[in-house]
Formats: sequence, structure tokens, C-alpha cells
Amino acid sequence: MAGRRRAEIGLGERLALNRVGTFEWDLSEGTFELDAAGLAVYDMGPDEYDGRPESLLSRVAPEEGARMGAAAMSAIHAGRSSYGAYFRVRRRDGREQWTHLRGRILRDEHGTPQRVVGIVRDADQDRAQLAMTSPVQLAGWQRMTTVLQGTADALSRAVTVADVIAVLTGEGGLELFGSDGLILGLVEGDALQLVALVGESTSELDELKLHRLDESLPLAEAVITQRPRFVTSLRELADAFPRLGPYLKRLELDAAAFLPLVAQARSVGGLALLYRGREEFTAEDRDLCLGLAGIVAQSLQQAILFDGERDFATGLQSTMLPQHIPKFPGVEIAAHLPPATTPRAAAGRWAATGTT
Repeated sequence: MAGRRRAEIGLGERLALNRVGTFEWDLSEGTFELDAAGLAVYDMGPDEYDGRPESLLSRVAPEEGARMGAAAMSAIHAGRSSYGAYFRVRRRDGREQWTHLRGRILRDEHGTPQRVVGIVRDADQDRAQLAMTSPVQLAGWQRMTTVLQGTADALSRAVTVADVIAVLTGEGGLELFGSDGLILGLVEGDALQLVALVGESTSELDELKLHRLDESLPLAEAVITQRPRFVTSLRELADAFPRLGPYLKRLELDAAAFLPLVAQARSVGGLALLYRGREEFTAEDRDLCLGLAGIVAQSLQQAILFDGERDFATGLQSTMLPQHIPKFPGVEIAAHLPPATTPRAAAGRWAATGTT
């Protein structure tokens, strides 16, 4: 055997043999590309993945995905060059696999984040190391996962935008987020419409329900820049946002998190969480807020798409019905098209009925 050249093993094959894959996340396009080894870590085949991060939710629970997204957003907004986190992947046989992701954030010459490149690996062998993690950190992970899971479960039944709003504004809505007030705004063209104002004194902002999407207000600023703003003194906001000054004096709240709702790299709205008596936002608090915003953004995006398809289907159906029904003596004729929620369903059967 001596002298025989060993077969050359390329870098990709070496990584795959160690159950390590690579990824590239394009922040502007919202795509998340995985190589074959990376797909294997998620126990997915090439035909099961379309390059969208949302498609990984068949293997990663929404609350785990939100926690991962929060870790990435925290690193990006803090100006860090890299981040890493553990999470769980549920394989197709039902087994939970501990997984680790490490990403490097690439920015342009202006410091704007463009891409994240990194590795994802099967981390089941790290269980011993995870067992040595401090009880405080483990408790923080558990708290965050529990809150995110509760929010994901509550929004899982929301189909329309009205459903999402009902979850956030209904009984237990504020408890989901652990806040004393909540404001939800949706992007409509060049405006931000506040569709939900929940909590004591938030009605003071009623005059701002529909305003131009510019940086004169903190929630609109977060939507435009896709950067969160955490403040522990609402009174101090008046210096940065004079337009908000007259309203802040009437708000009986002390701190706020202004969060962009971003889905597939596009801002669909903004979420403000308002608090009474809060004096700081810890790193865990910020990650939790960003995780909650991620879940709400995903639910809103799906609801907006559903509402758009339903409206299109309704319009299409109206054009398919006869505009004029002929009249005959002693006969009443009516045309009916069963309601549809998608364009394909709108092309279904329609029936005319008559009575004598």
C-alpha cells in the first residue's frame, strides 16, 4: 500500500463528511442558499428547498427560526462582524437534532450589511458542552423559546390580515408580548397606517393613524431603515422626533421598542411595544423583541398574500357572471358563482337557476 497516492478529498467533501454545510444569505434579495451538505444537515433534499428561509420551517419550528433571526438581526444592528447560535432541527423521522450556525456578516463600503456567509453543522455531539452552559443562559433560552412558541401558536390560525390584527388586539394580546401597549402599522404605498393601538393612553396617537412614510416618527423610521430603536425614556424621543412631542406628553408609558416587520427583505409594516416602568433592554430583551417581530412579519406577509389573492379572485368572479340576464314571462332566472378565495378556484363552476 506504500507509495499509493491517496484520493484527493476536496474541501466540500471534507465538510460533508463531518456533517458541516455552508450557506449564503442575501439580505437584499431575502434568499438563503444552502449547499448539498447544508441541506443534509436540515435533512432536506434539493427538490424540497426553494431558497427561501421560510421553506426551512418544515424542519425548524417557527419559534426556533424567530430566535435565530433575532440573533442575526442583533448582530447586524450592533455592528458585529459575526454571530453564532444553537437551535434544533426536527428530522423527518421525528428526532430532534441540535444544530449550530455560524455566520460572517459582509458589509459594503458604507457599512451597510449585504450578505451573511457561514456554516451550519450537526451539533448533537455538543450536548456535553451544552449541558455545561450556565443555568442563567439556559433559563433565558427557555424563556425566549416559550414566548416565541406561544406567539407562533397564537398566530398559526391567522389567515387574513384582519385575523392577525385580531390576535394582537384581542384578549391576551399584550400578554403574548409582555408589554403594556402595542402599536401595529402596515405599509400602504408611501404611507404607514396604524391599524392597531392597544393599551392605556395609546388612543392619544389616534390622529397619527395614517401618516406619510418618512423619518419624522420613530416607527416609520424603523420601517424605512429596517433597524429597530429601543428607548427607555419616551420623553427623550421628543428631541429626535419633534412631531411626536405633543403626543408623548400624554402617553402614560416610559419605554418602547420600535421594530421593523421585514419579510423577504421587504418592510411590510412596523410594530411598537410600549412599556411602563422599564429602565433597560438587555441583550436577551432585544433578541426577544426581534424574534417576536419576525413571527408577526411572517404571519402578516402570508396574510397579505392571501388577502390579495382573495380580492383578485372576487374581482375575477364578478367579471365571469353575466351582466344581463334575459327575462322571460313567468320565469325568474338567477346566476350564482360559488365564492372562491384563489384565482384558480374562481374559474370553477357557476350555475343558473330558474323558477316558474
